[in-house]
Amino acid sequence: VDVETDALSKHIEKKDCTQPPEWLPQAGEELCNLVGNWRILQKVGSHRWTTDDLVTSYVALDYTRQLKNCNLIKSYLDLGTGNASVLQMVTWGLLGREQMYDSMNDKARSELNFNRVVGVEARSEAVALAKRSLQFNLGKLFSDEKQKLVSILQGDFRDISLEEKFDLITGTPPYFQVSFSMSSKDSDSVVSKAVIHEGGMPTSKQSAPARCEFRGGMEAYCQAASRFLSQRDESAFIVCENWLNHDRTLAAAKANQLRICKQIRVHGRENKGVLFCVYVMKRAKNSDVESKSMPSETLVVRTAQGDWTQTYKETVLKTMSIPYIESLKE
Repeated sequence: VDVETDALSKHIEKKDCTQPPEWLPQAGEELCNLVGNWRILQKVGSHRWTTDDLVTSYVALDYTRQLKNCNLIKSYLDLGTGNASVLQMVTWGLLGREQMYDSMNDKARSELNFNRVVGVEARSEAVALAKRSLQFNLGKLFSDEKQKLVSILQGDFRDISLEEKFDLITGTPPYFQVSFSMSSKDSDSVVSKAVIHEGGMPTSKQSAPARCEFRGGMEAYCQAASRFLSQRDESAFIVCENWLNHDRTLAAAKANQLRICKQIRVHGRENKGVLFCVYVMKRAKNSDVESKSMPSETLVVRTAQGDWTQTYKETVLKTMSIPYIESLKE
């Protein structure tokens, strides 16, 4: 049996073969593995989901699993969702992985305790890809208004208005600061020059907004999280950042009354420095804002030889249902 073909066949509507599904890859697109049997549409030779997306999703799900009652997480928001890689990985986990979703009937799906997912993204191309991926992975839980679990909103999260608050928020801000020079044209101010700090301009147009702070960095994400995070004690904001911006992260959390209660320092390879860090933040209470008690963990992705480390395989990859090959012992 062709496992890949068999996995895809259940998503194709048998009643009308003349109408191809919207998620079907178009020219220059690929339907790629994500987690479990979930897939994601990505542009060929363009921005792809990465290790920081995966680790951020893992930390968010690990946080919910450690709660005394995981059912307390009823709503979830992803800021700057892009192609929705993090949003989909976290949603997959909160649904109890694909086994739980696949076995549900329509009535059970409509009665999910976890019942609201929102992603906010400014770029129309990314929004379109995200929606098509969700149609593949969630079916009626995305396309049917009566059963809809996930919504992707197009807009700048710095300006968007949301009536509700969320128990879980994630974000993967771009890593590199950008300085803009403005000039006047026809009575309007326009950007005449942009200087990227700490990194170069990506060759892929789609990758640039994911790596460069064209719409704000950690400060904007913390400010939005402070606006949208619910007041419940269990509510948390999970966000990753370039380790070079650690001091900025501490300052942004403090300025927005958020307390960093845990940090996971991620090394890309053994014997290398910290590459990025994932932070677990909560609303600060009184003097808590200083984040004086900040437990720290270390996660190493690859060995010096380039293989996945055993810890990374047994925690991140196994939890996220991503297959890996065990190293052969001599």
